[in-house]
Parts: sequence; C-alpha cells; structure tokens
Amino acid sequence: MHYAQITPARIAFAVTKSSGVIDAPDMIPLAAYDETVIGKRHNAETGEWESLPPAPDTRPRHITEGAWKDRLGFALVAGIAASTHPICIGMKEMLNNRAHVNLDRPDLPVLLGMMVEQSLPEPIPGLPGSGPITADKVAEVLGGQVLEEERP
Repeated sequence: MHYAQITPARIAFAVTKSSGVIDAPDMIPLAAYDETVIGKRHNAETGEWESLPPAPDTRPRHITEGAWKDRLGFALVAGIAASTHPICIGMKEMLNNRAHVNLDRPDLPVLLGMMVEQSLPEPIPGLPGSGPITADKVAEVLGGQVLEEERP
C-alpha cells in the first residue's frame, strides 16, 4: 500500500510505502507510489490532488543599476544623461553608483511623474525613444516583476 502523509491543511509532505493498511486521518491512500502529490492539497470532497498557487515573492523589489538602465532602455538613459534639466540631474544623482535601486522607494514615482509632467528628458535629435518618458513607460519600469537576473 502507498500513502501520502498530509498536514492539517491537507497538503502532502511525504509519500510512503507500507506492508499493511494504515488507518489514520493524515494518511491518504494512493493507487501507486507517486511523489508528484507532494506539495499539493488533497480535496477531501473529490479525492483529487490540487496544485497550490505559487507563494507570493515577499523579497524587496531591488534591482541592480544595470537592470534599472535596461528597464529604461538605452535611448531614454541617453536622454536623461544628456539632459541639463534639474529634474534629470536629480534622477541621475539619486540613482547612479548604487548597489541597487529600490523600485518601491516612495520618491521614485514622484520624480518620474515630474519628468512625465515636464516632458523630460528632451529628445536627442536622431535618437528615437530618448525622450520624453511617458506614464506608460513609468508604469512598465516600476510595475514589472523583478526577475532573478535583475536582483543584486
């Protein structure tokens, strides 16, 4: 006989083989030895094994300076770098030479919003996408999921 051992929440955490019948509320009989049920929830009503949704990522949303620039894109980074406007200079000073950029820092959307409102940076002639930054781009840069390769 094969069994899945479950938690009080009915989530399988082990599979075992027994020479005899096991009659226990935390042991669910299986048709065969099947480790794929580990981490799944047993539905007591249907007898089916249900996959659990992935746990939310609770790590800080920090990315490297390089990942920050990749999110903005070459042309926009060039536009900000070439700008002499105080807001763009403030953006450069605030984010350059950091170990990481915290995408959830409260002043970041404010500063980017000021850039949107002021149509900054001014576009560099002949370099499409160098400016100004748009509200959609801000949402994309700040709202995107943090990928493993972006993390410090």
